[in-house]
Amino acid sequence: MEEKIMNSMKESLLLFSGANVPIDEVAKIIPKNKEGKTFVMLTDYGKYRPEDLPEYNGVSVDGLRVAFHKKDRVVALEECKKIKNKGYKVFVQAMVSLSYTDEEFLDLIRRVNELEPYAFYIVDSFGMMKRKDLTRLFYLVEHNLNEKIKIGFHSHNNMQLAYSNAQSLVDLHSDRELIIDSSVYGMGRGAGNLNTELFVQYLNDNADGNYDIKPLLSIIDEILNEFYQRNYWGYSLPNYLSAAHNAHPNYAGYLDDKKTLTVENMNEIFDMMDEDKRISYDKEYIEQLYLRYMATGKSQEEHKTELQEKIKGKTINVALVGNPNCGKTSLFNFASGAHEHVGNYSGVTVDAKEGTFQQNGYTFRIVDLPGTYSLSAYTPEELYVRKHLNEEQPDVVINVIDASNLERNLYLTAQLIDMDVRMVIALNMYDELERHGNKFDHESLAKMIGAPIIPTVSKTGFGIEDLFNRVIKVYEEEDPVIRHIHINYGESLEKGISNVRKTLKNSVDIPKSLSKRYLSIKLLEGDREIETFIKTLPGAETIFQERDRNTALIEKLLQEDCETAFTNARYGFISGALRETYEQNMIKEATSTQIIDLFVTHKVLGFPIFILFMWIMFEATFRLGGYPMEWIEALVEVIGNFVRNHMSEGPLKDLLVDGIIGGVGGVIVFLPNILILYMFISFMEDSGYMARAAFIMDKIMHKMGLHGKSFIPLVMGFGCNVPAIMASRTIESRNSRMITMLVNPLMSCSARLPVYVLLTGAFFPKNASFVLLALYVSGILLAVIMARLFKRFLFNEEDVPFVMELPPYRMPTGKSIMIHMWEKAKQYLHKMGGIILVASIIIWFLGYFPRHSESGDQFDRQIAEIENTELDSQEKTDTIEELERLKAIDHQQNSYIGRIGQTIQPILAPLGFDWKMSVSLLTGMAAKEVVVSTLSVLYTGNADDDSQALSERLKQDRNAEGNLVFTPLIAISLMLFVLIYFPCIATISAIVNESGSWKWGIFVIIYTCVLAWIVSFIVYQTGNFFVGLFS
Repeated sequence: MEEKIMNSMKESLLLFSGANVPIDEVAKIIPKNKEGKTFVMLTDYGKYRPEDLPEYNGVSVDGLRVAFHKKDRVVALEECKKIKNKGYKVFVQAMVSLSYTDEEFLDLIRRVNELEPYAFYIVDSFGMMKRKDLTRLFYLVEHNLNEKIKIGFHSHNNMQLAYSNAQSLVDLHSDRELIIDSSVYGMGRGAGNLNTELFVQYLNDNADGNYDIKPLLSIIDEILNEFYQRNYWGYSLPNYLSAAHNAHPNYAGYLDDKKTLTVENMNEIFDMMDEDKRISYDKEYIEQLYLRYMATGKSQEEHKTELQEKIKGKTINVALVGNPNCGKTSLFNFASGAHEHVGNYSGVTVDAKEGTFQQNGYTFRIVDLPGTYSLSAYTPEELYVRKHLNEEQPDVVINVIDASNLERNLYLTAQLIDMDVRMVIALNMYDELERHGNKFDHESLAKMIGAPIIPTVSKTGFGIEDLFNRVIKVYEEEDPVIRHIHINYGESLEKGISNVRKTLKNSVDIPKSLSKRYLSIKLLEGDREIETFIKTLPGAETIFQERDRNTALIEKLLQEDCETAFTNARYGFISGALRETYEQNMIKEATSTQIIDLFVTHKVLGFPIFILFMWIMFEATFRLGGYPMEWIEALVEVIGNFVRNHMSEGPLKDLLVDGIIGGVGGVIVFLPNILILYMFISFMEDSGYMARAAFIMDKIMHKMGLHGKSFIPLVMGFGCNVPAIMASRTIESRNSRMITMLVNPLMSCSARLPVYVLLTGAFFPKNASFVLLALYVSGILLAVIMARLFKRFLFNEEDVPFVMELPPYRMPTGKSIMIHMWEKAKQYLHKMGGIILVASIIIWFLGYFPRHSESGDQFDRQIAEIENTELDSQEKTDTIEELERLKAIDHQQNSYIGRIGQTIQPILAPLGFDWKMSVSLLTGMAAKEVVVSTLSVLYTGNADDDSQALSERLKQDRNAEGNLVFTPLIAISLMLFVLIYFPCIATISAIVNESGSWKWGIFVIIYTCVLAWIVSFIVYQTGNFFVGLFS
């Protein structure tokens, strides 16, 4: 057998696994005539004392391969040094290479370079290394390991990856000399090693190999086959389980030895293993799976097949990248089943959203990234997307492009090609391309750019399944189209790229995951973020000198700056590709979008149309919302009366009726109004009108010190200030972005709407929608004034021009509007059961206690005296009612909350507010809806008519002097104060996060409270003056 092996292999290494065998015993089986072969003995670190090794004599073992785990690497390399000093060739084997971080692996390579062994091995100890992981580690070694040291690869076959990984290393066509381990018939520890005969055949067929495989086949036929069939060497179920769950091969060997498995003996093997010899595993799951398989009586081969199917269920990390308004989020919602908001204007997705779904045994973890037109370093979205792609390194990128605007969308595609990401292109809104009669040979374009293109229609789900099937093919490296291409930028630019790339190659600190060609392009473009990164490298000065030299040369040759040159070259590449594949329908027809835009973007008609739309929105909010509001009010009244009539008197009854039902019920009645408001905002966003409104408001925005894009976050503020502040990320100018965030709280969010509807309905029933519109306009005017002041004193730099896409009009689907409304309803109801319920209970408690006071007892004595007098019955009733009213007022004033209110009331008295209003404003800092629930709890109304609506109670409430507490003027003053003062905690938090500083959050709190006091003071005092003048 030895002779046959010797004849079959030419200049080969023959490895003996002799961890516990003395070296002189191994020497006995080594032929005297080695015929150029190198005989190496594999040993684990710590098994041999180098001091006990004889000096190398050329007859015995030629070298020792020392295998060690990460934690032993420093001491193990010292041992290797001693072995080398004895004359042996040293082979360094980094077991479980995947357990090293890039930094740790680079440190190991540095230490190996100092040792200068014969070879350094990447080791797949668990048989589960993916091709991308192997490639990453190999590049680290190839570019950083001393060229004198050979590179080795040792693999196990638990997940059937040994052959494909070895093949991929050969296919890299590295200039370095490789040593790839294999064993006859794949026999070896765990699930076996790389199969020698199969791999030799591959080398002969595909890599110019010239090996005689017949002696090996003869050995298999004569000696090993029977043994193999009898023992199923390397193919036991536990070996597959160990790899699938990332467990150490010791674990699989232990299961093989035991033949049965119990919790006790499983714990025993876990205790036997050192921490670094096991990465992670699910003990309970593996135990159940193993016992279940052992009980089935299936053959080992059936176990193997079934397990491989189970192992096949993999997780694929997918990033959705595309231009704003290309349908990314619609695709994300359809695929993941999520309900993220979709709008027909740019900048809706202001942060990454994550979802998962399964298809064909694969789990997709999808991240919907913000829409961006390019991957430059100008806007927060561009930086965010680029950072995600570089740091998270998704398995596959889905580049969503709008089929109706190919040239602009493909610019981002060209930049993704430069980044060298694995990509599948979703040709979205494909129905619009077909409807317009355009022809597009997307299959030919896919072959040109090396990325599959799948037509899709996100809103209907057309093509989504095909898209993710193609993602699977790309992930598994089975797609026939996928390949990496370089965009040819022309001779001048390509020469510059090549020169800078060569300089970058000399830097050892650049992660191998970053394409050096991509870095070269970004350096030549003058990308600030990449420049900052390069400055951290040791050879940064040399790199910048080379970049500057080539930049000057390019600009001299092309007579334009480098960034413009690259931009023009990309568009030239896109134009050439589309010329070959895209044919536009030349019969032009006026589209519905063009016809509608003649009116809604008209410089004269645009403003009245916008104001009319806003008036209709508020009229519908108040009028249409009034009907369901009355139904909910009646339902709350029925529930309140039921509890009132069926519970015995006491604090619990008062808590339920006045605290919980009164507080929460007083706010929940406004849910229909909020939903109608959101329906209109959702219609504006989904239809495309929001972008037009921003367009016509651009000049006004600039006059008030803002950017045209600021209009969308401000209008979104009518719904909720938090997402509106986050949406300000789409504004390129930081000054405009900051001003927009600071004035956004002046936009009346839906949380303030219950206060407006309550007070306008009570005091201005005939002109409620007009007053409502006036309040919103007041917020806008105040925002204009404050924006001008902020522009003048805080942010006085020049702005960037307004550029915004006007998307085609699309009729919003009922489903998308209903999802938007349902999400808002859920959020509102969540508040009902959360902060508003808690606040109502606290406010009731503070208003209910203490129950007795000296003045209260005095009122009781007076009432008892009146009841015992012989007054006229009507006079007696009126007197007792008045005393009861005064007693209730006295109790409230002497309650805990009354004392708090009277403490802060002097500050707000000049605005016309009593202590109850003061308390409601104090509690409303948490959430504006709490203002209504506080008023509902504090204004208890007529004791004999507990079923009165809150609006009636407010209109009838009087102070101790008998004067009305609420008047229309006070209602206006209170609504203006609620409009302006302290934004909710969530809004302050959003401002802090987006601005990056707490000082802006504190600034907003101070300026809004001061401004609210000034405005309400002016309105109330001026109104009082005129009322007194004409009364």
